[in-house]
Amino acid sequence: MQQLAQLTSYISHPLLVPNFLLYLVIFFYNPTLFGGFEAGSKYAFLGICLFITFGGPASFILFLYLKGEINDIYIKDRKKRKLPMILSCVCFAATAYQLEIQQFPRVICDILWVSAIGVAISYIINLYWKISLHAMGISALCSIIYFLSSSSYYNYNSLFVICVVIAGLVGSARLILNAHTLNQVLAGFFIGSLAYFFF
Repeated sequence: MQQLAQLTSYISHPLLVPNFLLYLVIFFYNPTLFGGFEAGSKYAFLGICLFITFGGPASFILFLYLKGEINDIYIKDRKKRKLPMILSCVCFAATAYQLEIQQFPRVICDILWVSAIGVAISYIINLYWKISLHAMGISALCSIIYFLSSSSYYNYNSLFVICVVIAGLVGSARLILNAHTLNQVLAGFFIGSLAYFFF
């Protein structure tokens, strides 16, 4: 059970959630958004976004781990989460800003801006209390998919249900691993659900 919970936590890492949304929007939202791009170009774009928004912060966290500044890659000590969270916020905001300058579709930029805002909110909360970033990320995923479903060319109903089930699994995994209390997980779900109103 512990190993399954650990695997679930790895797969649902909060920094990966926005990149999944980018993949969804590029390939399964509106065919006209990137209609002039070949599949290879789309994947290259996703790779660059993943490198900046996930690779950058993840590399810094690994650096801190190897230096002995943190005991695990999930940084259970909330006081040591500050720098990685600031870097994550900067990476998302900088990427969103650059894509806006290049006049990329609004929905792409919004996903990144909402991610930056989410990290900023969690940073402020983290100054006083530890919140589940995993729960927050997966809840935001559900919320944004629900929002996009009304304007998508594709039917997201099944995907939304699957994501809600996964959200339950993620929350359970964080509790099984004793990474958070129930209140911290529920707070993460609540804050993440507010992404709907920021989008």
